[in-house]
Amino acid sequence: MLQCPTAFILSNHCFAASGTISFFSPAGIYLKMNHAEKGAEEMGFHSFRLRPGAVLGFLGALVLVAMGAMFFTSEEPLALPVWSLFKRAESGATAEERLAFLRDNGWEADAEPMETREVTVPAEFDERYEQYNALQESQGFSLSPFAGKKVTEYTYHITNYPDNDEVAAHLLVYKGKIIGADISAMEQDGFMEGVKRPAAD
Repeated sequence: MLQCPTAFILSNHCFAASGTISFFSPAGIYLKMNHAEKGAEEMGFHSFRLRPGAVLGFLGALVLVAMGAMFFTSEEPLALPVWSLFKRAESGATAEERLAFLRDNGWEADAEPMETREVTVPAEFDERYEQYNALQESQGFSLSPFAGKKVTEYTYHITNYPDNDEVAAHLLVYKGKIIGADISAMEQDGFMEGVKRPAAD
């Protein structure tokens, strides 16, 4: 009697684990499986159908597993981190993209930045930086994944802030993506707010 300890069991049939896709159809994917019925001495073939929902669910699970592997094995954040699927991701590699980002949020700025410098996101956030990161999270960003990383800060003069010409936008860019932004007064101890311009009354 043939034994098949690692085969598929379906409708009292024993199916060998070596199967091949026979063909696709709108109703599902048909598989042709080598099989041996219990009590029989010869091998044969059997086909059965996998419904589209089951196939799509399986493929979706594979995608999630691959994304998880990228997250847990990557030593550095990706240009578009896995966790950023639930966070804001804006292109900021070029001056045009940065200015477009400001315009999309309601701001006009001088074409050339006032300052461009490299800064390091603290490896550990103190109370003040926790407050700054809370501001970023309130508008869909987060600096936590970039702790200890060097990023580029672009400072632009905002030209359309109501009743105040001494206002700047600060954009933090990492690997071509804007990971943080704020609008703040240029004077010391001035205000700081999110980059989204409030709707006019």
